Amino acid sequence: MQQLKGTLELMGIADAMQFLAVGGHTGVLKITNYKETKKIYFKNGKIIATASENPNEYLGQFLISYGIITEKGLKEAIDAQKEKNMMLGKMLVEEGIVSETKMKQFIKTKIEETVYGAFTWEEGEYEFIPNETIELDMIEAQVDPNAVILEAARRVDEWERIKKVIPNKEYIPVIVFDKIVDALPLSPNHAKLLRAINGKKTVKNIAMEFRSPDFYVFKTLFDCYQAGYLKFKKSSEVDLSIAKKSIKNKVLKLIEKNSFVESYSLIEVLSYKYRDHKVANDLIQHLQKRVNEIIGDGSKIPRLTKTINEIAAMTFSPEEGFLISRVNGNWDINSIIKISPIKENKARTIFAELYQKGIIKFDG
Repeated sequence: MQQLKGTLELMGIADAMQFLAVGGHTGVLKITNYKETKKIYFKNGKIIATASENPNEYLGQFLISYGIITEKGLKEAIDAQKEKNMMLGKMLVEEGIVSETKMKQFIKTKIEETVYGAFTWEEGEYEFIPNETIELDMIEAQVDPNAVILEAARRVDEWERIKKVIPNKEYIPVIVFDKIVDALPLSPNHAKLLRAINGKKTVKNIAMEFRSPDFYVFKTLFDCYQAGYLKFKKSSEVDLSIAKKSIKNKVLKLIEKNSFVESYSLIEVLSYKYRDHKVANDLIQHLQKRVNEIIGDGSKIPRLTKTINEIAAMTFSPEEGFLISRVNGNWDINSIIKISPIKENKARTIFAELYQKGIIKFDG
């Protein structure tokens, strides 16, 4: 077939997917932007699987969010994958943890959410690699690309309305109690979400707790806002008025002082706000080199050096709190990262800083 590649601005993902569907093609559609890469696997024009660098789109996170598997169970399943040479979904079915019918539905949901997320990208590149497949034994979920395209288009329109109320994840939802009392009883979805709101957590915090795709969290918050159950306020954000050069200099100084997490946040500002990807990539490599010197390949087992009461009296970000709470003296760094909804680079950075602060130590 003729080479299929280009930029999202010139030819949308929808056009590429329709072309592959109509032609009954087999292979992988690779979509990349400045933040991450997604892969959509086709077989005879149908979508059978997806892969993503976004932890919220991992199958394991979906299964945890639906209460199908625990973090401990996920960790054990991931470890067993190496021996059985099969994908997670297939293995859980083989072990009798989930029925094949239900697993296919979960995989279908994962496929859809991964593709929907790509439709919100404003820039990026795509390339189709013919005949590339997943070599591991897996359960295929046949998904019609045209149905996904239609739903994705609807969501893009809905996202536009939602973003006018909740522009980003740094906004903080605040409950309007009078409205909720008048509306009782609430739907299960609304009640579950509202229980997580305390007037301090940002949308980002809440999304991480629920381990759900961003759209579901934003949509449920938006529906509650429309119903009058909550309002939003801005949280304090990184000072975006700092010039790019100042950010670079500050990042280098912070790395020298072992303030790795703040460095990581400023690099994200440089990349996402100013779109200076080259400088951001150079800085992230410099940061990761320092992180690697501390935690190595991730096989070290962390242990807490503080008591639970001492840790409770300290202030941590949601990501730091998540990782600290999973330090049990048995799991190594890689195992904790595998079951977490945090990107690997950021999680490794957090572990390095926790070590430098004396919150954790490593065996040996």
